Amino acid sequence: MADYCTATEVRDVVSGVLIAKMSDAEVVLKIGYAQSIINAYLSSKYTVPFTSVPPLVKTICIDMSAYYVLRTLFTRDSINRSAYIDDFLLDHLDRKNKTGTIYDILEGLVPLVDSDGAEVATSSDLIDSNIKDYPPIFDVDDDLNQAIPQDRLDDIEDARDDG
Repeated sequence: MADYCTATEVRDVVSGVLIAKMSDAEVVLKIGYAQSIINAYLSSKYTVPFTSVPPLVKTICIDMSAYYVLRTLFTRDSINRSAYIDDFLLDHLDRKNKTGTIYDILEGLVPLVDSDGAEVATSSDLIDSNIKDYPPIFDVDDDLNQAIPQDRLDDIEDARDDG
């Protein structure tokens, strides 16, 4: 799985804070935490992990990774809580209030687009059926009310003849 962001990008976001004592390997670990959460939430709507990372997912990953880095450095206990640090996470994922960018994406309020501006296909968009060109056989009024379209029967017969 390719990372959704780099350690350098996370370091750039928290550049006003001394994180020199944290190695790139530790920052990459925090990126992994963020990616796992992003994938867990977005998997209900999209195929994850993303092979081509949408810019918004990258932004979310950078901010969430920065949150985990800052939390590790400064808020190891509840005494040192900071709204500044918490906002890196809560802007994108507030589980308590079910708000944030990730919820907005899942509810369709914010479209997830690729770097070219095209909307990323949802998992349901990827489902294909070999009967999508035919009307349903069963109607909703009665279980016994069946009507198989003649063109479907013809296609089935043609497929048997070809096989």
